[in-house]
Amino acid sequence: MKRDQELIERLQRHNIKGVIFDFDGVLLDVREPLNEAVDKVFNKRSINVNMDVALQQIGAVLESVQGYPMSQIILQSYQMFKYVTVLENYRLFKKLRIAIEIFAKYQEYSKEAKFHLGSKLLLETLSKHCDLFIISHNITESILRHLKREELEGFFLDIYGQDKLPALKPDPASVEPPLNHYKSYNKEDFIIIGDMPSDIEAGKKAGFWTIGVSSGLCTRELLADYEPDLLLESIADILSLLGVDNGRITKSQAHKKLKTESL
Repeated sequence: MKRDQELIERLQRHNIKGVIFDFDGVLLDVREPLNEAVDKVFNKRSINVNMDVALQQIGAVLESVQGYPMSQIILQSYQMFKYVTVLENYRLFKKLRIAIEIFAKYQEYSKEAKFHLGSKLLLETLSKHCDLFIISHNITESILRHLKREELEGFFLDIYGQDKLPALKPDPASVEPPLNHYKSYNKEDFIIIGDMPSDIEAGKKAGFWTIGVSSGLCTRELLADYEPDLLLESIADILSLLGVDNGRITKSQAHKKLKTESL
């Protein structure tokens, strides 16, 4: 049996002990605030580049530095910006200034970021049969602030921001803290759901099932290169696999004042 079909059958049979979510890009929609931040800074500086490429590259850097103090970002700036090819014609110091401006704008705009369509209904559905966790490079306080705003924190057995992790993705140690909740376990009883290659790498190295969703800042094509067990457009697609009527999404989320659109 192919891995993707085996994973789907496990989900349908509720044969999963725990589901580990990345946060930004998976549950929280970060495309709009990042797009707004990049657009604002690039327009101010008259930077004309391919915006799709810029968002993906800058988003990958942002994923890796969330929660870092500014001093640490500056110290690691050369390594971080080496892969931001849309800014390759700029000197390092100017790249850093641009990045700091984008990061500041993103932090401001992302405070009001919305949850992805289907988030609450999926959490309700999965939490009836397995434990839910969050492992993110965002800081725990920020994650909790977003969850509490929509009364979603109660669905999770534990939440690990960057400040609570022993390592960062793609190190497999970064996704293993949830295992401390169990006296015995099989690693194939766990799924990690992520929108970045680092999520998939960490999950595979740890021996977990992996689901890639292209709802974040990484393209479906790039995620496919890392061969997740299942590759979906968004977490809402998991509801379809579980046989949950997608028509319930809008009604369910409206109850918590989440702004959603019909599928």
